[in-house]
Amino acid sequence: MRSNAIEFQQEFLRKLDPPGMPPHDLRLEKGAIVMLLCNLDVSAGLCNGTRPIVENFGRHTLGCRFACGERRGRYVLLPLIDNYTDKGLSFRCKRTQFPVRLAFSLSINKAQGQSFDRVPAIFSLVGERDHGRGLSNPSHFTRLAYFSVL
Repeated sequence: MRSNAIEFQQEFLRKLDPPGMPPHDLRLEKGAIVMLLCNLDVSAGLCNGTRPIVENFGRHTLGCRFACGERRGRYVLLPLIDNYTDKGLSFRCKRTQFPVRLAFSLSINKAQGQSFDRVPAIFSLVGERDHGRGLSNPSHFTRLAYFSVL
C-alpha cells in the first residue's frame, strides 16, 4: 500500500502559523482572556470572536466563563478539536488543539456590535488627512465618564 504522507521536521511544523488555525504554542493561565476561533455551538453563544475567561484546565477541556454579554458569568467547557488547513501551504495540516487564541486586544471588526464599560485605546494619527478619524462614535461607550483621550 502506497502512502502519500511526507515527513517534515517537527520544528518546521511547530513554526507554521496558517490563517484561521490556533498557534502551535498556546500558553494559558487562569484569568487569561481568550477568543474563540470558530463556531462551536452558536445557540450556546460559543461563536467565532467570543471572549471567555480561562478558569480551569483539563486534559481534554478548557473551563471558561463568559466575559460579557447576556451570558456573562456562565461557565462553559471548551473541547479539544481537530483543526485542518491547507491555506498557504502545499500540504494539508492537522492540529488537535483548543480553538482559542489569547485576546489581549481586539480589532475594530471583532469589537463591532459589542459594548464595553472601559476601553483603553491607542490612537496613532499620522498626516493631515487623519485629523478627526480617531474615533467615529463615542456613544458606543456605556458610560461617557470612562471615555478620555490622553
